[in-house]
Amino acid sequence: MSAAKAMVCWRVNCMCWRTGLTLRTPKSAAFAACRRTWRTKPSPNRDGAAALDKWYFTAVKSTSLRWQTRPEVYLPKWQGRGRHPMRLKLGHPAVRPVPVKDLAADLPRNAWLRATIKDGSQGPLVGDFAFLRVVEAHNGLPGPTLWLALRRNLADPAVIKFY
Repeated sequence: MSAAKAMVCWRVNCMCWRTGLTLRTPKSAAFAACRRTWRTKPSPNRDGAAALDKWYFTAVKSTSLRWQTRPEVYLPKWQGRGRHPMRLKLGHPAVRPVPVKDLAADLPRNAWLRATIKDGSQGPLVGDFAFLRVVEAHNGLPGPTLWLALRRNLADPAVIKFY
């Protein structure tokens, strides 16, 4: 991992600590570098980093689906013939995951925290950050609960990056 990426990860961790957010503590204080995941499906690279119990920081597409709260799931009852059901279903099918760009649009103004990412040769790199606890969607069902970090550009607030 480059020094700049490690610095961004460290700064995000410090911002989470200052704002009272708690990240799960890894067994080692190392970060895993992940490639960007532009698919809506979970990345094997990202899942591998999680399996190693490392923190990871990777960009996600703005259309990636997430829930703000974990939806109810159930195993359908066997109807008396055929195979027994083995796949979970949503308890309330009307409760659908939403794209992360819609979650960002609903954030109040005070949810954003201004922070310096790093000091560059042309001055400090500053951005607005927000953090949400979300549930990832895997094939229409809830996946792991994780942090969604949002970075908003100061020059153009309509430009938001999702991690």
